[in-house]
Amino acid sequence: MEESQDEEEVKAKKEAEAEKKLGAEAYKKRDFEVAATHFSKAWDVWPKDITFLTNLGGTENYSAILSAGLTAYFRSCLF
Repeated sequence: MEESQDEEEVKAKKEAEAEKKLGAEAYKKRDFEVAATHFSKAWDVWPKDITFLTNLGGTENYSAILSAGLTAYFRSCLF
């Protein structure tokens, strides 16, 4: 029974790491929505690595900053 749980945990960690890698690749391409999806999935699969959440937070912060910058730029173009 314990061996089965260990195998499941190893499998979950491996799947979460794969999602984290996909998230990092999307982040580098500035595709923050896709990156956030992968980091969130990684946390859902294996909620023992806080870096999944910090990476997720980074995508949300970067998106908010980018959005605010674009809004300010477009407002300045109108006046």
